[in-house]
Amino acid sequence: MSFDLLSFGRCSIDLYSKQIGSNFSDINSFSAYIGGSPTNISVCSQRLGLKTALLSAVGDDLTGKFIMDKLIKENVSTSNMFVIPNTKTNLVLCGIIPPDQFPLVFYREKAPENKITVALVEKIHLDIFKALLMSGTALSESPCRDAAIHLSKKAKQKNIPVILDIDFRLIAWKNLEEYSKVITNYIKITDILIGTEEEILSVYLEGNEKVEIKNDSITQPKLVGDVNYAIDNIFKMGTKLIILKKGMDGCVIYESKKQAQKVPSYKVNAVNILGAGDAFAAGFIFGYLHGWSNYKSCRLANACGAWLVTKNGCCNVAPTFDEISVFINSNGGY
Repeated sequence: MSFDLLSFGRCSIDLYSKQIGSNFSDINSFSAYIGGSPTNISVCSQRLGLKTALLSAVGDDLTGKFIMDKLIKENVSTSNMFVIPNTKTNLVLCGIIPPDQFPLVFYREKAPENKITVALVEKIHLDIFKALLMSGTALSESPCRDAAIHLSKKAKQKNIPVILDIDFRLIAWKNLEEYSKVITNYIKITDILIGTEEEILSVYLEGNEKVEIKNDSITQPKLVGDVNYAIDNIFKMGTKLIILKKGMDGCVIYESKKQAQKVPSYKVNAVNILGAGDAFAAGFIFGYLHGWSNYKSCRLANACGAWLVTKNGCCNVAPTFDEISVFINSNGGY
């Protein structure tokens, strides 16, 4: 059996507040979903029509079984999912205070995916995949870091595109210096990079003196700096394509030695922005693997992100290709 996409990284059980607009201390109940950036991308891509597999790990517990069962229901292959003894499956608590406050609490002590080894990924048959999606958090700790790099190098040798979703989560790293060094080295084996402006700036936290932390957050540190400087240096390291996510302002396509191309988004009223970037990535990868132009792929990506922010959920409310096609056609087309 062949697959379109193998996604590598974190999976979790996410508990979203049912009381939209309530302060975290006033939450009375939560809804349970599967989450984690590569998990979301796998599910969103599968719903669009790609054949996807998730490479991650869970603990030997009921929350791990919850995740596995949900993935199976979404037709995402779990053949590369590992159950790691003596670990607890990741848990995330999320408050929802639109339009821009989404307090998160992570429980990732002895995270199962961080225990994935080179020996485990060596068993994976990469030849059946058209692309490898790497989440930046998979590089935060060894032995998973070593396994991720090993698998990515094998993919490069087989001419399988390596896509890096930076997914900068400061809480997952020991310090900023280690993060910058690891990500910079990994970019050398990356074909396509997807990230927000702050995530792209984060790549050169140590090397670019103009970059400073403006407002530290548990999930997304606020950074300021020269994004063009970072992009130029990323291209020098071998990356062929950079997709800069700009939220409600759409995205920008950067290709080496070419004029940057702005891609407008679709205007909607946001309820919950969490997971929108993952839906975006899924939309872009769908178009990319179908041979679409970068512009059309990014318009689909923008549409998937816009669709998701109007819902209270994450990959569980991601659109099918038919649904997103209706949305796009009713909002000006590609």
